[in-house]
Amino acid sequence: MAGITSGSRPRAAGILTGWWRCRWNLVRIAVAALLLLALVLDVPAALAWMQYRALPSLNYLERAEELERQDRLEEAIAVVEAGLEDPQYARVHQEELHRKLKELRDEQRSWIKKVKRFVGGAVSGYGDRPEALAGAIVADFFIVGDVRDIVIEGYKYISNDDANKLVFALSVVGVVTTVAPYFDLGPAIMKLAAKTGAMSRKLFDKVMDLARLAIRGERKPLMVLAGDVATVARHGGGAAAIHVLKHVDDPAEVAKLARYTEREGKRAAFVLHVLEGDGVRTIARSGDDLAEQAVLLAARKGDAGRAWLRSGKWRLALRPHPVLGLVKGFAKGNVQKAAMQLTQNLLRPYFWIALPAVLAWFGLELIWLSRKRAALAAS
Repeated sequence: MAGITSGSRPRAAGILTGWWRCRWNLVRIAVAALLLLALVLDVPAALAWMQYRALPSLNYLERAEELERQDRLEEAIAVVEAGLEDPQYARVHQEELHRKLKELRDEQRSWIKKVKRFVGGAVSGYGDRPEALAGAIVADFFIVGDVRDIVIEGYKYISNDDANKLVFALSVVGVVTTVAPYFDLGPAIMKLAAKTGAMSRKLFDKVMDLARLAIRGERKPLMVLAGDVATVARHGGGAAAIHVLKHVDDPAEVAKLARYTEREGKRAAFVLHVLEGDGVRTIARSGDDLAEQAVLLAARKGDAGRAWLRSGKWRLALRPHPVLGLVKGFAKGNVQKAAMQLTQNLLRPYFWIALPAVLAWFGLELIWLSRKRAALAAS
């Protein structure tokens, strides 16, 4: 027994010595294995990102020209500005985009068109252009618009016509209460949405309840909602506000969209124009940084992007790498955003180069290790 034990010690020592001489090979193999594992864990997300990149991009100039023909200059400008922010599209069409932006702004500054829209909005209470909406709002500032709508809707009611109860109720609130300008902007847009059928049924009923409360003296809930609608209009434009009211069901969702448009400004106007209800619902019901990034990327792909957003594949495509995703558990705000940017700007674009390269490195290290072990055994 003692002989066996004493004989095994030199062999064990020799094995340990052999592995010690290969220690740097083992270290490199371990590093390569960890990198390979990290890349393999990200394969589903990398495939989803590759599918997104393959989608056809939005033709910003074509979309802007279409909006210009419809006299929707505010939205056309938002589209062109978004095109300048899209690196792939701007790289090819930068001069054309700048030229189109100048044309649209010159046309928007035309005082004749502004006056016509302003007067039309003040008289009718309708309008989705900034000037027409301003006319409707100014009329409401001086109670003229509220009286106008009370007369119109009251006449419809007396004539057994289809009177709009919400427009009537909001007009009554405007007449019987002294309100601030930011409060007039919100109800003016809500009245416009109600008149044109651009307000969801659920939101319509909830605003009606808030208007009844305001008439009885409890104005704060309606003022909060009006302030949020006004925020969307100020930062994203009147068309964006209409899109929001058409596709949300609750004042809390309007509040989420208000915070989003406040942060993103004209970029939000572009997103809501292209994606409409799909973009509104994604932001209202997700409301995180990933969702906001998803809607911008989807908008840059036009109709194909809308389908991509609707499919829910964006959650996988934009998911931070599993290792970087741990940051979400320990950090918020800028650190979390940095992790997301690192994933999309560095890891995903070079993923299909890194994966075969690391796999080849891992294989070569194994070959070198086996050859070195064989050489040590022979010596």
